[in-house]
Amino acid sequence: MTTAHPGSQCYAPPVRAQRALLTVGLAALSGCAHAKTVAALEASNLEMQAQLDELQAEVAASQAALEATTQALALLTAEREAREQAEREHQAELEARRLERQQNANRYAIEGADQAIACDDSVGNEWSCTVQREFLNRVVADPGVLHRQARIVPSQRDGQTRGYKLYGIRRGSVPKLLRLKNGDMITAVGETELSSIDATMGVWVEFRAERVEIRGVRKANDFRITLTVE
Repeated sequence: MTTAHPGSQCYAPPVRAQRALLTVGLAALSGCAHAKTVAALEASNLEMQAQLDELQAEVAASQAALEATTQALALLTAEREAREQAEREHQAELEARRLERQQNANRYAIEGADQAIACDDSVGNEWSCTVQREFLNRVVADPGVLHRQARIVPSQRDGQTRGYKLYGIRRGSVPKLLRLKNGDMITAVGETELSSIDATMGVWVEFRAERVEIRGVRKANDFRITLTVE
């Protein structure tokens, strides 16, 4: 191979020099590629780490939300159980009151009254009832028993007694069985007008008959009970 003189225009380095230059160039290229690869890997690692951190933050947020939901459910469950317990206690109290009222009603009831008295289902201001003579005789023999079944209050106007009003009628009592209501005013029994206390003394004589009419006023409307004694 012919090598040009260094001073000539077409100078070329020796082959060894060319190889050395090529090796250096390749090494430089290899170094640059390696550096780029390392930089790319580092960038990828940073991106993956950022994504991992984001996922961990989302997981932590989900766990916190789950814990909050669990606590809210526990609170709601506790409130529901408290309401159910309060409702059970309320129902138990109502039942106790009902039993107490029933016991009180039974305490003032006259034995056999519900079997001795029967009224029809007439709708309006007139109805009929039947009462057994034996039971009626027991009541007449002890008229004070009726005062324990309802409050009997004289109703007056301008100083004149118009009749007697009934209040606090107890369940199972004689007035209740006769379909009387609180606030009803009895004005007459048979031929006896209840215009005075003295007049009431003769009321029981009326029940010796086999048929007695009980007249009164309910909410400004007259009513009449036809009582048949059997």
